Amino acid sequence: MNFAARTSLAALALAVLTISTPAAAGIPIPCTGDKSFKVAEKGIPRPDGRTVYLGYKYSYCFKGEWIGYIDDRSYVALSNDGSALMLAMAGGMKQLPAPPGQLSNPGAFWVEWLWAGLLGFGLMASLRGTKSDGTVPA
Repeated sequence: MNFAARTSLAALALAVLTISTPAAAGIPIPCTGDKSFKVAEKGIPRPDGRTVYLGYKYSYCFKGEWIGYIDDRSYVALSNDGSALMLAMAGGMKQLPAPPGQLSNPGAFWVEWLWAGLLGFGLMASLRGTKSDGTVPA
């Protein structure tokens, strides 16, 4: 594949990735979205039949906050730590526990880094196979 075709393919892939966030598109790239963890096993039932549990959400790789966890993609924002404490007590806890670590789901963590490594390796291999004038060596 020549340099122009590779460049066009890379530009198309970049456009697809930037239409929505990688996390929303289901692409497991580290530190590109929110990670939610269910902290309590018991919760409060909602009128729609779903249950809200005490949860914790990391935004990207840095900031975390207590949430009302519904499932991996749905949560309720809590207005203060009092709401989080209420969900903790509904879950059978006497106080708010320590926030879970980013490695609370190690399988998902390593899958994201594996994908990032494979993408990086593919990019480097693609660039390595092209001469500076844009032609592919014979």
